[in-house]
Amino acid sequence: MNTSVETSFKPDVSVLRERIGWLCQLIRWLIVAWLVWNFYNVYGGLLNPEATAKEWNTYWGLAEGTVTTSKVYLNRVIVTLTYGSTVVLGYAVWQLMSGYLAGDIFSPQAARRLRWVGLTGIFSALIDVAVRPFLVGVLSTDNFKKVAWLDWVSPQDLLYVLIALFILALGYIQGTAAAISDEHQQFV
Repeated sequence: MNTSVETSFKPDVSVLRERIGWLCQLIRWLIVAWLVWNFYNVYGGLLNPEATAKEWNTYWGLAEGTVTTSKVYLNRVIVTLTYGSTVVLGYAVWQLMSGYLAGDIFSPQAARRLRWVGLTGIFSALIDVAVRPFLVGVLSTDNFKKVAWLDWVSPQDLLYVLIALFILALGYIQGTAAAISDEHQQFV
């Protein structure tokens, strides 16, 4: 007589996958579109750095020639920190959605991927704020007189951090639920 109890309970997520598959695909491709669009916004000015330098001189009200092409390039090298962090965030979102599409929705691994999205979101938002003074200062230190310190951080920055914290919290909640479920299955 076999007295062992089957403990390998796996929920059928095929219905859920059918319902969220289109959304996961949409999110994956929107993150790619966002990264491409962001790339163009960040590096598009390098197609004509002389015109960009002239435009930035005018925008900041600086004497002609203050912002040079070398300063435009240096500014874009610094902004690469921000863009790099958004690429990591985009990869994390892609991995999360790919896991969901593969049916890995209620597992500890899925929770870890969700937490990774939250952490990279927080990191990306903080990097974006941290580099702003350097981006402006490398063009001309006179720019510091033109920007109020409260303008370095906007309400949207706080919103991005809050959204990322919410995602991080959901990841911890999902991970805890997965662990409790695994413990429960071991007792059954």
